[in-house]
Amino acid sequence: MQGDACRRPDDGVLHAIGNAHIDPVWLWRWNEGLEAIRATFRSALDRMNEFPEFVFTSSSAAFYDLLQQVDPEMLDEIRQRIREGRWEIVGGWWVEPDLNVPSGESLVRQALHGQIWFREHLGVMARTGYNPDSFGHPRTLPQILNGAGLDSYVFMRPMPQEKDLPENVFWWEGPDGTRMLASRITRAYCTWFDEMDEHVRINHEARPSCVRDYTVFYGVGNHGGGPTIANLHSLQRIASDPAMPPVRLSSLREYFSSLSRDIQKGVDIPVVRDDLQHHARGCYSAHSRIKTLHRRAENLLYQAETLATLALTSAGRPWPADVLRHAWRTLLFNQFHDILAGTSLREACEDASHELGKVIADASREVHFAAQSIARQVDTRGDGQPLLVFNPLPWSVRVPVEVEPATGNHIANSEGQPLAAQTVQPEATVDKQRRLVFVADLPPAGYALFRQKEDESAAMPDDGELSAGDTWLQNQFLRVEFDSATGEMVSLLDRRSGRELLAARGHRLVVLNDPGDTWSHDIASFTEVLGAFQDASVLLEEDGPVRAALRIRSSWNGCIAEQRILLYRDLDFVECRIVLDWRQPRRVLKLAYPLALDTPIVTAESPYGFSEWPADGEEHPCQKWVDVSDRSGTAPA
Repeated sequence: MQGDACRRPDDGVLHAIGNAHIDPVWLWRWNEGLEAIRATFRSALDRMNEFPEFVFTSSSAAFYDLLQQVDPEMLDEIRQRIREGRWEIVGGWWVEPDLNVPSGESLVRQALHGQIWFREHLGVMARTGYNPDSFGHPRTLPQILNGAGLDSYVFMRPMPQEKDLPENVFWWEGPDGTRMLASRITRAYCTWFDEMDEHVRINHEARPSCVRDYTVFYGVGNHGGGPTIANLHSLQRIASDPAMPPVRLSSLREYFSSLSRDIQKGVDIPVVRDDLQHHARGCYSAHSRIKTLHRRAENLLYQAETLATLALTSAGRPWPADVLRHAWRTLLFNQFHDILAGTSLREACEDASHELGKVIADASREVHFAAQSIARQVDTRGDGQPLLVFNPLPWSVRVPVEVEPATGNHIANSEGQPLAAQTVQPEATVDKQRRLVFVADLPPAGYALFRQKEDESAAMPDDGELSAGDTWLQNQFLRVEFDSATGEMVSLLDRRSGRELLAARGHRLVVLNDPGDTWSHDIASFTEVLGAFQDASVLLEEDGPVRAALRIRSSWNGCIAEQRILLYRDLDFVECRIVLDWRQPRRVLKLAYPLALDTPIVTAESPYGFSEWPADGEEHPCQKWVDVSDRSGTAPA
């Protein structure tokens, strides 16, 4: 952060922003949320007839899309109020999502689908980004917002006791240098009963020192409701009372226009170059099923679009626009911050699981249809059963591939050269079903042709190193050893450098006390250790030319962990697959790795970027990869 606070140019006003924070899903299901949207919008339209100066501010294209299905006449009324300048569209996104779990592309699609819907159906596009209730905001967000045509941003969390900022109005600068004028809401985005006088005073005291104006948000929220008659009468009374702070009914566009005028006059606005974190850290490890289904749906949609593009250009298969549009919008809706965080009631989480399952099914079908369309164009004539392996990523990869049912026990590449292959335990339990594993080199956004052969005389390439014992695995890159009694890792040796990467026993399943609620409000870390999984059995399960594998079974207080530790001959990582039978409420399970690093730096993926976190034992949002490094080496966490 940089930029010093300065004296306020002159007395300004509080812009009273009439809104209704609507959780379409939280302590109720989506159908109840739809009725809350209808009731809230009806109330806002009625208040406009009674209070000529009243302006209503609202986000989330999904709300209007739902409204169009059941009450198109109300949508016509809203269009008229938009034309009059009394109904303000903000946010520009499909919903107000969680911002730490979705990928960068998902946040771009939030804006793409939201802004397109608003333009096509309401004739406007939002200019102010709006996520007041989301639980944290990655530092890459300014660039994403700017790309969607948004020039300002409103948020509330993290609150002052959670994140110290130089002012409640500041330039938020992303890693690429994009700047966004941001404003943090003070106290709350909604009001209840007769608290308006206190609410106005608190917001007046929190106003920034560099600019004249600030905001005060009002209206009943969470389950909707919006500004009440009592709210509006209170604001009229306060506005006419010289003993109270100056306040007027307004919009966010008027407010940011006022800030822009101050900036043009040369006021000094602080600059923040940081993630806006943390709030509700515990929700990022709550309800793992929702998060797993979400990530799978997200990844499959990327694959479907990549292969659909290749199928369109190479085979002329029509682009599946309707299927993908519906799938994306279903995914985007279920990124709403109380759904994806796992902080909604059980029935609502079941609804989300069903909807995400539908996205997965639709995307999987499109992946298959597109792949088959491409495969038709490939000349697969030759010896053996052809096998096309696709890579939807925009970079080349070397990855393990498992095939079931396998039609041979050997694999050759497209030039007929044999590759190391290994028969492993199939998923099916019927006789004669086979599963084959091999390591494939795949081109970016493309495919490679392999052949399965039944040839006992074929020479298996033997140009790598792989060995295993009862409790250890080793290849040319790594050696990993486990304790047969506890199942804990006692050594992780980088054979290239000769360096031991563990400072103490690692890969420990540690059980910690969780004293908080679903969100873990006011909890930064879980430190009370209750125990660790013990009573292990370690079995060498595979020892072949492609990979070796250990199976580790351990337990704690009736909970059972089944682990498979795999090391491939030609790959420089250890793969761990865990199936957990968990029977402990109000407990946290962590996989602990004390790494032998002098000055550790934690770098983790964030939406279309990365964030750096201190190695302080606190909970930090991380996406699909984490790197823990120091000057002398790198250890994957």
